[in-house]
Amino acid sequence: MFKRIMTSLVVLLMVSCPMVFAGQVDLTFEWDPNTEPDMAKYELFQRIAGGAYDYANPKKTVNCQVQATGCLPTTVDHTITAPDGVATTYQFVAKAVDTAGMRSGDSNEVEFLADFAPIVAAKNLTAVYNDTTKTLDFTWGQDDIARVSKWILYKSLTQGGPTYDPVVEIQNVGGPVFSTSVNIDYTPGTTLYFVMVTYSKFNVYSPNTSEVKVRFVGNVYNLKVKIKQVH
Repeated sequence: MFKRIMTSLVVLLMVSCPMVFAGQVDLTFEWDPNTEPDMAKYELFQRIAGGAYDYANPKKTVNCQVQATGCLPTTVDHTITAPDGVATTYQFVAKAVDTAGMRSGDSNEVEFLADFAPIVAAKNLTAVYNDTTKTLDFTWGQDDIARVSKWILYKSLTQGGPTYDPVVEIQNVGGPVFSTSVNIDYTPGTTLYFVMVTYSKFNVYSPNTSEVKVRFVGNVYNLKVKIKQVH
């Protein structure tokens, strides 16, 4: 029998999914080595939260060799395929197995949220030309901010697109009101149309915001008005 239950299972995240509403997520697990001289392998088990572990069918098996520091290796890569359009919580435990096929108790349980649920668009996107900095200053708001990774601002020469070119990518560093300033090269008389798209941590993306129309009419100077004469 084992001297101790396998301990300190941790999960390190690497995401490999395109900008779609579902995809594969690559996870790397790590744990403390067992030191029993008759160690043979480790087994990793997975369930969706609320379900049961299938101990007859480990998701991953890691054959190990007993060394001075314990039975190594103590890491394994595992890929999950998350379903479309929802947030799914996965839970994992590991067991140590000896050469006689005896298993330890469960390790600690680790949890991972694969969040592919839809995300809402930014709101109240506005653009103001700043004559001092010669920039377009954008502001917007965002609901469900904890799920937001970034925003990308897009522009088009045509109202309604349908093709928009990216202008700037803005990382989420906290809100609730957000802003960015961009330098825009333009010809007087040019009209540009801007939209913004919100992206989650798993690159799930929102619909476009409503368009913001900006027309460049030429150089604008501050105009000062005073009363010259009262009749």
